[in-house]
Formats: sequence, C-alpha cells, structure tokens
Amino acid sequence: ITELSYRPDGEPVQRFLALSDIAWDEASRQQYAGAAAGRMQFVGLNGLYAAAIDSGAAVIANDPSHHPRHNDRIPAGHPPMQAFLGLPIFRDGRIVGSVGLANRPGGYDQALADYLQPVVDSCSQLIDALQDQQALQESENQLRQLCNSLQQLIWTATPDTRCDFLSRQWEEYTGRPASEQLGRAWMAQIHPEDQGRLNAAWESCIARGENLRIDLRIRRHDGQYRWFDTRASALKDREGKLIRWIGSNTDVQVEREMMAALSEARRIISQGQRLGHFASWAADLKQGRWFIPDFTPIVDW
Repeated sequence: ITELSYRPDGEPVQRFLALSDIAWDEASRQQYAGAAAGRMQFVGLNGLYAAAIDSGAAVIANDPSHHPRHNDRIPAGHPPMQAFLGLPIFRDGRIVGSVGLANRPGGYDQALADYLQPVVDSCSQLIDALQDQQALQESENQLRQLCNSLQQLIWTATPDTRCDFLSRQWEEYTGRPASEQLGRAWMAQIHPEDQGRLNAAWESCIARGENLRIDLRIRRHDGQYRWFDTRASALKDREGKLIRWIGSNTDVQVEREMMAALSEARRIISQGQRLGHFASWAADLKQGRWFIPDFTPIVDW
C-alpha cells in the first residue's frame, strides 16, 4: 500500500505504508525495515507500481515482463514477478495512493479487482486519517517551536487542567525536565500559599467558561519564588466544548518590587510630613488641579 504525495518541485512520490516482508538477505531485510518505518519511497510514476496511480484505473498484468510499464526496478534476489494487480486509491475524487498485489496463482482479472474495491475504500479512509494525523502533528510541532521561541513560560493542559506540554523556558526556569512535571506534577512548583487560589480560580473559570488570569509565585531552580502574571485561554471546538487550555506565565517580580518600593516611599514621605508638620504638593497644569502625595486632587482652579 502506498501513499501519494508531491515534492516542492511537483515531482510525485510514492511512500510505502505497508509492504509484505519477503526479505532474502541482510540488505533486503534493512530495506523492508525501512519500509515498515515509512522510509521507503519511489520518486516519479514509473513502472508497474505506479501504473494505477498514473492511469487512475486498475492495472492487470499477468505477464509483467511484457507489460509496457515493466522496468528493471526489481532488485537482485527478489522473487520474479509472475503476475501483478495495481489498484488506485481515491479520496474525494483525487488519487491518494495505490494497492499492489503480485504473484497470485492463476493471475488477476477485473472481477477480482472489483471484489477488492471495499478493501481499497478502507485504505482510502486509513490514508485520510493518517494525513489528518500528520497535519495535526505538524501543527503541534510548529506550536511547540513558537512556544520555545517566546520569553514567557508556555504550557498547555487538558480540559481537566492536566498539563500535557511545558515549554523549554519552563524547564530552564524550574530546573526540571518537562517529563517530570506533566499531569498535575507541575503544581509542586507553585507556592503553597497560591495553590489554593489557583485551584479555586481555575474551577470558577471552567464553570463559567472563561479565561484564567491570576498572579502567583513559581519556584525557580535555585529555590527562590518569583511572581508571575499567569493567563490561560480556553480553546473550544465549534460546539463550544472546551478542548484545551493554553497558558503563559510572565515574570512580574521586578514590577511588583518597584510598586512595593514606590508604596513604601509614599508611606515614608507621608509619615515625615505628619511628624514635621509640612506638606508637599504637585500640580497638573493641563487639568488645572493640585495634588497631595497620594495624588488625590484637592482643589481646582
């Protein structure tokens, strides 16, 4: 069974998805092992193997050596081909592969080709599912590459909040491999005082169908906790069913320290003013307002 694809230059390629193992020596055993792993392929549509794809119809050759599409692609040591049947595989009106059979005693005919059509149709569905799986895998690989290029800690989780992906940045920050933190194991990196808040917030988001946003502390590889702005978007299917969470953690430790320092400075200034019996002020000339240190307007002009 082969799957048809095309190279960037438009050249057709047949990749073997299934192949009967009739290895006769070590070299052929390696070839068949490669076929089992999906690494064997033919470029171009030459020979009997590709005739069904090229013609879009069943190819019956009970005397292959005299068939117009016969060539010498059979490797040395391969059992001689006495008969061949090639059937194209269609999906939504286009050819997506082929089924090939060889050396049936008595050869092949159209009646047998028609009899095998349900098998060919099943192969069509399998190829379609395989291509969908490959496309999904490619999309996930691209998403992982994107996640690993960002500065934030990126992760994804199942609808029940079990983590199934952690970016390289998360691994570097926590100092532990992602494989040890999947499922619910990643919660061990959250500050104990924040775990309850996170669980409650997430349960509320699931119940309301909303996105998550919460500030919490995550333990660094050196044991220090830093504050992160944590957000998670609820990804839903066309029916509105939650299918995955995709989240990010942005380090806001410096911002929090700056806000705390500013708040402390204001407190000290305010306390000094009370003790020294003096005041300071600021003016917004555009708005025509005066402000005291806590930036509350006290008079307009």
